[in-house]
Amino acid sequence: MASKFAKTLQIPSEFPETMREFAREVVRQQGKVETREGIIHFGVSYFQSRIEKRAKDTEEPIPTDASVAAYMKYSDERIYEILREIVQKAIQQNNNNARVPYDLLKKVMCQIKEILNLSPIELNAFYAQVAEDEDATVDLSEILPLTFKAAKYLRSSKNERELRAQNLEKKYQLQDMMLHGMFHDEMDSILRDILHRNEVVKAGVLGRKHLKACLRDEDLGFSTAEVNVLMAEATNDVSDDMSDFISICYTKLQDVFLHGIIEFPSEREAVSDSLYNAFINVDEDGSGLLPTSELVKASRDADVGLTKVQIVVLMAEAEENSQGLVNFEKYATRAALMGVFFISFEYQQQLAQFSRKFRATSAYYRVFDLDQPAFEDTLSTALETTDADQRGVLDRDEIVEVIQSSFGDITIRQMRCLLAFAVRSSNSLEYEYHSIIRNAFQALQRLQEYDSMIAEM
Repeated sequence: MASKFAKTLQIPSEFPETMREFAREVVRQQGKVETREGIIHFGVSYFQSRIEKRAKDTEEPIPTDASVAAYMKYSDERIYEILREIVQKAIQQNNNNARVPYDLLKKVMCQIKEILNLSPIELNAFYAQVAEDEDATVDLSEILPLTFKAAKYLRSSKNERELRAQNLEKKYQLQDMMLHGMFHDEMDSILRDILHRNEVVKAGVLGRKHLKACLRDEDLGFSTAEVNVLMAEATNDVSDDMSDFISICYTKLQDVFLHGIIEFPSEREAVSDSLYNAFINVDEDGSGLLPTSELVKASRDADVGLTKVQIVVLMAEAEENSQGLVNFEKYATRAALMGVFFISFEYQQQLAQFSRKFRATSAYYRVFDLDQPAFEDTLSTALETTDADQRGVLDRDEIVEVIQSSFGDITIRQMRCLLAFAVRSSNSLEYEYHSIIRNAFQALQRLQEYDSMIAEM
C-alpha cells in the first residue's frame, strides 16, 4: 500500500541532459578516473568550472565607453571585480611585476575614473588611500582593498556629500575658509618657506622624495591622506620652481574637505576618541599616564591634521601630576572642546569667521602687551642670561622660573603651552629652550584667539 506521506517528485527538465554531458566527460577521462572517489573529485571540478563559465557568460562587461558607464551603478561585488581586472591588467602590462612607477598608477586611476564615472574631485578619494614609496613606486597588489574601500565610501555617501557641500558653500565664503588653522595666504607662505628651507630642487625620484618629506612637515599638519592627494598633483620632474604646485595645494585640499572626500572627526566625542586611541597606543605600562612630550608626539601620530602649534596649544589642557605625568583619558576629554575647532572642517570655519575679525584688531598682535619682536627679545635674553655656559639647555624648573619672572601675568594654561615646546636633551635631564623662543609668541596668539572666541560664544 502506498504511503499517505508520499510526494509526487518531478525531475528537473535539464537534469537528464546535464547528467549525459557529465557522463560523456567521465568516459573521456578513461584511465584517469577509475574509482568512485575519483569520479566524485572529477565531478566537483567539472561542475565548479561550469558554474564559473555560466557566471562569466552572464556577467556585465566592463564598459569602455564613458557614455555607457553610469555613476557607480554596479553592485559592490561587481565594483570589486572591475577594480581587480584593472589592477591585474596593469600588472600584466608591467611584465607581471606589481611594483610599478607612480606614472602607471596614475593611468590606473584614470581608468577607474572613466569606468566608474567619477568626478575629478571624487577621484581624490582613491589617491588619498595610496602612498608611494621612497623610490616613487607603488605596489599594485596592495591597492585593491584600498580602492574598493574608497569606492564603497563614495557610493554610500554620495547624496550626503553633495548636500553638505551645497550647505557649506551657502554658509561660508570660499576665500574666507580655514584649513589647519591657516587661511589661504598663510598656508602658501608656510609651504613656500618649508620648500625653500629644504631646498627641493632635485629632479625625478629624489625630488619627489624630498617634496613628500616637506609636505609632512609638522608646521603644515597635513595628514597622510592629504599628502597622498597632493603628491598626485606633483610632476615627476620636481624642480626649483614650485610656484605652480604651491598655488594649487590649498584649493585642492579645500575641495576634498568641502566635498567630504577626506574627513576628520567632526564632533567633540569623536575628537576625544581619536586622541585617546593615539595615547593608549604609546601607553606601554598601561598606567593611563604619559609625559607631555609623549602626548605631543602621539597627537601628531593620530593623523587628524593638527599642526605643531595647534598640538602645543591643546597642551593648555594637560594637567600634570607631581611626577610630571598627565592622565591622558581626562586630557583627551578636556582637549576635545578646543580640538574640534582645530580638526573638524566645519568647526574650523566657525573659528575662521571669528579669526578674520580678531586678526583685524591690535589685540591679536600683542601678547602680555608686547609685539612679537619685543616678546621674543625679552624671553631669549632672560633664558640666555640664565644659561651662563651658553649650552642652549636648562633644567625644567629653571625654564619655568625664567618665564614666570619675565611675564608676571602668565597663566598656568599659557605656561603648559610653552613648556610643551621644550625638547629634552639627549642623555640629559635638561631641556633645549630655543624652540620655546621661536614658537612661543605664535602659540600664545592662537590660544588667546581661541579663548577670545569662546568668551564671545
